Amino acid sequence: MGAGLIIAILVVTLIGIISTPSNINTGALLERKQAREISAVVNGAIIQRQNYTLEFGQPLPTATWRESLNTQGAFLPELQELDWDYAVNGNGAHFCLSIEEPRRRAYFYSVFQETLTTATFNGFVASTCGATTSFSTTPDFTTTDVVLTIYAGR
Repeated sequence: MGAGLIIAILVVTLIGIISTPSNINTGALLERKQAREISAVVNGAIIQRQNYTLEFGQPLPTATWRESLNTQGAFLPELQELDWDYAVNGNGAHFCLSIEEPRRRAYFYSVFQETLTTATFNGFVASTCGATTSFSTTPDFTTTDVVLTIYAGR
């Protein structure tokens, strides 16, 4: 009878553990994970750009930037749902990551914000590539693009 009581207590305890809802915010964990991934890939892109400039003695060309990085064996990883761009303006060379899908803009807005909280690079979350300021308020994601601009130097 003692063994049966112990088994009953264990069963009741396991049912309680399994059926108790978790207080872990998995959405925030996923955002943080994706932000860290973006940060790592962007840091790699900045280093690849610097290596290209050192190896070839010229700036990375904007028209063929991806192919030019590939010539030195540097392949930029794809980031799920995001489009890459590279340009140069009066503030310097910059990479941009953008999300086109309106239903995913709010999510990536949060991810980009999280990315900048721990980043070792200068960046801005705005509606255009090459921005020098971030959104001052949360935008209307149904009509506004969300773009992370990362400045990589002159």
